[in-house]
Amino acid sequence: MDAKPTYASDPGNRVDDHLLPSALRETQRFMGRRRFWGALLGAVLLVALAGPFYTLERMGLGTRILYWGGVGIFAGLVLTPLSMLARRVNARGHVHWLIAATGAGVLGVLPVMVAVWVANWLGTGLGAFDGFWSLLPYVAAPVIGITMIVNALVVAGERDAARHRAEGSAPMDRTEESAAVSPPASVLFEKLPEELGRDIICIEAQDHYIVVTTPRGAERLLMRLGDAETDLATLEIARGLRVHRSWWVNLAHVTTVTRRPRGGLELVMSGGQRVPVARGQREAVRSRLT
Repeated sequence: MDAKPTYASDPGNRVDDHLLPSALRETQRFMGRRRFWGALLGAVLLVALAGPFYTLERMGLGTRILYWGGVGIFAGLVLTPLSMLARRVNARGHVHWLIAATGAGVLGVLPVMVAVWVANWLGTGLGAFDGFWSLLPYVAAPVIGITMIVNALVVAGERDAARHRAEGSAPMDRTEESAAVSPPASVLFEKLPEELGRDIICIEAQDHYIVVTTPRGAERLLMRLGDAETDLATLEIARGLRVHRSWWVNLAHVTTVTRRPRGGLELVMSGGQRVPVARGQREAVRSRLT
């Protein structure tokens, strides 16, 4: 008798082990954008002009820019990867995004407190705080609050993008105005990290997400399987086929076709995944593999 199919529990179909690396990759991409640094430096300038926490009375504008620039950049370097990790934890379905964002903010409080303490120590004669732990109420509230707001905006943006894709009515921007003269970019490959390559083995649907597996690893993306299938069809991946309501496979990566214990076909992929074949797709699979 054949071994029990393991497509639902096979470690090769899981991406939890890639949680931290994927969060770091997303952090690198996010912090590599000019918009990130523009927003961060703009916020630093506004805070320096406002001069909170007694810095307006005790520092000149140049010193305030240096003070808040150091604190702000350090906070950005700490809170951004924590926020990306929180988003990945939420994307895996482990916790609600609000809980994940709150946790990221709490983890960021102590490092930011250290940065503020050092900045105050370097700013001779500030004397604004009685001790290190007196910084806690001043730092905790804005750090946690800002982290939650940023994550809320990211979640809202992802939901809007998913809704627009589902409705086929995403608002056009300037880059899309030239679509009539140039082919549209692949949304799937824009989301998929470059390190994973473009040789897709299979794609599995998981609620509103898909898990894309390549020979280099796997990544969970906010995207519908139907949209990914359509996207891949426009790229003329001739060996691709939707074999199940939850699975798309690259037939070039099928190593074996086996029978399941309770009947039906199962594809064994080059990455070790076991993919069930829907009854209505059996003939199509057989014909495409012969």
